[in-house]
Amino acid sequence: MVKTWMAWVCSLAIAGAFSHGAENTPRPGLEGERFVYLDESGGKVWPEQWDWAWPFTEERAGVRRGPRWGLLDAQGRKVGQARFDWVGMFSEGLAPARQGAKWGYLNREGNWAIAPFYSDARPFRQGVAAVQIGGSPNVVSKADQLPGLPEIYGKLSKRIDLQVPASSGGKWALINARDNYLSPPKYEAVLDASQELVLFKEQGAWGYLNLRGEVAIPAKYLKASPFRDGLAEVTLMNCRSGKIDRSGRWLETEKVLSQELKNSRAALAEVATASSESKAIPSSSR
Repeated sequence: MVKTWMAWVCSLAIAGAFSHGAENTPRPGLEGERFVYLDESGGKVWPEQWDWAWPFTEERAGVRRGPRWGLLDAQGRKVGQARFDWVGMFSEGLAPARQGAKWGYLNREGNWAIAPFYSDARPFRQGVAAVQIGGSPNVVSKADQLPGLPEIYGKLSKRIDLQVPASSGGKWALINARDNYLSPPKYEAVLDASQELVLFKEQGAWGYLNLRGEVAIPAKYLKASPFRDGLAEVTLMNCRSGKIDRSGRWLETEKVLSQELKNSRAALAEVATASSESKAIPSSSR
């Protein structure tokens, strides 16, 4: 027996997207454990079944059968090929979609209007959309799509602290320059790298990964900050705060002050060396 599916009312973002749909377009319903589309009387419109089906917005709906997502028009016809790893709902003529670990935006013909580049992408609202680049929030418009950035990032050294956090099914991990996950996505959060260590959250506690996606310092901190000059401020579960070094060793106040003094002296020495080298350059060569 066919029953109407109502799970989409749990999300404000999704509910907001419904307002853009046509009144008389078919709506998703469940037939057993598979999705079908129903008319206003609750009858099945088309015989096809889907593993997942979005409501129609702007006369398009994302559907999934097996691992791949595609698009349907309001007459139930396939639009383009089912070749995506996730497709959201249309808003202002575009739909967020994922291919591999990168996100972009599809047009109504099922083609990339904004090529997949972002580590996350949300629906357009009033001409702009929230995206993430390497886990850092940003905003993209239809006119300003950050042109050239994919080429720029592609030329960067693979040694830099720019392993990119990416999510799948709400779980996070690191991906490499070839868009492959370094380990299966399983963490509650993964932040950007700092001094080759990456903050991650697991079961409510924070720890650090290395750039290979391996646990370098186990998740045991209530709070944790990125590493700076070889040290990071952390708070234990008993609310005791202090600093650790890159091996995870807890440092007493005296050792922290000694390390920070050493870092300051090294920085001053670099400044003095650079200044001396600058003065030694003949004026004719400047």
